[in-house]
Amino acid sequence: MAIMPSLSALGEKADLDILRRALKATDPDIKIQVVSAIEEIPEPQAREMLELCLVDQNPVIRVKAAAQILKRFQRMRPTVQQKKQKRQRKQ
Repeated sequence: MAIMPSLSALGEKADLDILRRALKATDPDIKIQVVSAIEEIPEPQAREMLELCLVDQNPVIRVKAAAQILKRFQRMRPTVQQKKQKRQRKQ
């Protein structure tokens, strides 16, 4: 079952609701697809779902969620570096 292609025709709120419900599935393959789908969701909406994945019974789900959180931090890193550079220029 491919989750992302079926979501593309729906609105954002419907997408999030479907993903939240899919996280409750017992099939680990569905949850793995959900974690992959969360990658396309902006930070505020994704945070809650990633937190749920971090405490999932399945270690694969936990690792995939942790990896995605790390990716999100890496994307933020240049912004932090830019702020440091800006402060250095002011001095």
